[in-house]
This record gives sequence, C-alpha cells and structure tokens, in this order.
Amino acid sequence: MANSLYVSPNGSDSNNGSQEAPFRSIVAASKSAQPGTVVHVAPGNYSGGFTTTSNGSTDAHILYVSDTPGAAKIVGAGGGSDMAWQNKGDCVDIKGFEIDGSQANDWRLGFYGTGSDQSFVGNTVHDILTDPGAFAGASNGGAAIEMDRYNGGVDGLVDSNLVYNIGPAGKTSSTVQGIYMTEAGTVSNNIVHSIVGVGVHLWHGADHINIVNNTIDDARDGGVLVGSGDSGATSTSGDYVTTANNIITNSVYGISEQGTTGVHNTYANNLLYGNKSADFRLQHGLKATGTVTADPKLVNPGGNDYHLQAGSPAIGAAMASATPSTDFSGGIRSTSQGLDVGALETGSSAGPAPLPSATAPITTRTLLLDLSEDSYVGDAVFTVTVDGKTIGAGQSVTASHADGKSQPFSFNVDLAPGQHDVELSFLNDRWDGTPGTDRNLYVNALSIDGTAIADAPFAMYSAGAHHSAVNLTS
Repeated sequence: MANSLYVSPNGSDSNNGSQEAPFRSIVAASKSAQPGTVVHVAPGNYSGGFTTTSNGSTDAHILYVSDTPGAAKIVGAGGGSDMAWQNKGDCVDIKGFEIDGSQANDWRLGFYGTGSDQSFVGNTVHDILTDPGAFAGASNGGAAIEMDRYNGGVDGLVDSNLVYNIGPAGKTSSTVQGIYMTEAGTVSNNIVHSIVGVGVHLWHGADHINIVNNTIDDARDGGVLVGSGDSGATSTSGDYVTTANNIITNSVYGISEQGTTGVHNTYANNLLYGNKSADFRLQHGLKATGTVTADPKLVNPGGNDYHLQAGSPAIGAAMASATPSTDFSGGIRSTSQGLDVGALETGSSAGPAPLPSATAPITTRTLLLDLSEDSYVGDAVFTVTVDGKTIGAGQSVTASHADGKSQPFSFNVDLAPGQHDVELSFLNDRWDGTPGTDRNLYVNALSIDGTAIADAPFAMYSAGAHHSAVNLTS
C-alpha cells in the first residue's frame, strides 16, 4: 500500500512529513520518498529552483501531486538556479502544479526531467524567459518543459499540460521552445500557445516519440520540429516519430523535419491553419496523410479557450490508432461521432475543461501587518516578501508587546487572484538566558485588502521565516 507524505506552506522541513506535521518544501519530502510514496502538496506558493532525486520502481512510482489541481504554485525565489524544478528520479509522476516564472528571471526552464519512466501531467507552466534581458542572456536556450535523454532517460510522458507566454512578446527564437523533447516517449493532449520558439521541438538524439493530439497556437518559430543533431545525435536518430491529430494555427510553419531524420516518421490527420509559411517541410520524400487545412473553429483562442465549436472540421477527424484514451481535461474521449483532432475532445466524460487565463487581472493590494516586540539590546527587525519578492526589507518594530502596544505596517504589492505566499523573516533574535534578556517578534494581525490571513496571531521566538498562505478570490 502506498505511503503518504505531506507538504504545506505552513509546514517545516524539520517535521516528519505527516498530515499533522507536514514538510515546508517539496525537496524535503523527496528526500524521504520511497517507491510507492504519494507526496501531497497543499495549496500555496513554494520556492522553485530545486531538484528531486528519489527513485520509484516500475510497479510503484513516486507521485508528487497538487491536492487541489493548479493550487500548488512553484514561484521564483532567487538563488541563481536556471530551472524551477528538475527531476532526476526514475519512475516519478508529477501532477497538477503551476510553475510561474514571472518573478524568476534566472529560470530558463520550467520543468526539466532527466529520469526514465517519468511523467509530467496536468500542469501549467508559463512566463518563462519573458524578461527581455534574461531572454537575451539565455545562451543555452530554454523551454517550459524539457525531457532530456542526456543521462540515459527514456519513456517520458508530457501530457495534458497548459504552456503559454514562453519568451518575450513579439520576439522569435530558435533556442527557446514550448516543449523540448530528446528522450523517447510521448507528447500528448497539451495546449501550447504564445511561444517565442517552436511549440514542440525534438532534437539531439531524439527518436521513438509520439506527438499526438496537441493544440498549438502562435508558435513564432514553428509548430512542431522533428529532427536530431548536435550532441547525442547518430545516423539513425530523428526516426520512428509519429506526429498525428495535432491542431497547429497561427505559427511560422506547421510541421518541419530538420537535421538528421529517418524514413519511418509518419504524419497523419493533422489540422494546419493560418500558418505563415509552408504547412509541411518533410525530408526523404515523406508525405503527410489525412491533413485538414481549414479553420478549426476554436471557441475563443484570444481568450485562451481552445475547445472546438460545433461544426469544427477537427471533430471526428483523428486517426483512432494514435489517439490517447483521455483528453486535456482528463475525460474519456467519446467515439460516438469519431475521435477529434486536438487536445480537447467534444463530449468527453469530463465535460469542458477549465482553462486558466493567461492574463489574470493584476491589481495593487495592501498588505497590513500589526506587530509588536520584546526589545533587548535593540529592536526586532524583519523583512517581508510576497511570492518570493521582497516588498519590505530591514523594518524595525518599536511597540512593546509587554505593554500591550502594537505597530501597523502597510505595504503595496501587485497580485492577481489566486494563492499567494507571504513570508515574514525575523532577522535578529537575541537570547541571553533569561526572559528579560530576550528579543522576540509578535505578529498580532495580518491581512491583504482586508482578507485576514488565518494563522495570525503568532509569535517568533527565534530568527527564521514564517510562511502564510492567502487565497485572493478576486
């Protein structure tokens, strides 16, 4: 029977990872995970730039899961790492997270997997390398999601992820991609849009990969690139690739073979529309079959809704043998009117899939703190950060807790609706052995725009950080 570990923004890495005493970080849970472990991650923000290394087994994978899909959010926290989450473990599944690179200029990769038999399913990755300076400095390229065979990884699955805003708006790149796949496996049911490079890109020693039922829009260096080259490539790589049932719109080209490719690649039942140059650029005389070149009649791609309207030519047009059993929403694909091209099936058992907005409204909020202290040889000093971004550094508290006084602090911070992490760090604790020779910090109240943060009041008797989760509904 699988054992469980728990992670929460209000946990501590010195805890045992039980439901009653959760860890604070995903990497702490990873160090305790064994084959069959389910790591439950509670809603809230978690600092990115970490690596998970534990291995599952073929019959007992390790599962990292956001218990509320999309509510466990990996955010930038400095530290110089160039990727949000790297997984080196074999037989590992990662499901339901959001990776937000909007405050992480160091990140060139959202998720980077080098293990075998690993899956990255039902996640959202966005705003990687959108800063023009960071983008210009990314000499090694980048991607929202990369599965890499460099260390021998095989059997990677990238399924049902939402990927958007990769690279700065209005730019084009040949080295920053949406999904970058070099290990054997499958790329399926993903929605990929607003990409500075290629939507799905195969390179190095890539072979034996299925690219099926993805929806790709506005990939500014091309929809799908099948090829191999540079390190890891051989005379037989770039072969045995199936590219079928994809919708590719408003990109530079549809599907292109480049570098070393083989004669066993197949291209079937793809819908290509509104691409700026050739729909296909294939080598070795290969020909695509079953191609549809008509408006897919997406509901509202400008509003990030990639469902199919009634009458779409994508409905019932898929090659059944290449179609996954489920769609982007996780619902069973219906065969009553034939299987659909693209990531979203009309009439799937899950119904319409909710799609996060790429442009959630960001407004200026007011963070209020009500603090007091025990003063000893100087006052208590704190720093406050929100989602890894410092908004108040080196603030001193002078109100005496013993005298019943308190001191308000107010900070402005720009936030969208959703889960956020407020981190309060007590910087200068001092203890000389008696209650009268002790410096402490007290948080009497904490709120954002009047929404109280539930874990206040609390006391900080030693130096360190306290994390509080807040959910803004509007």
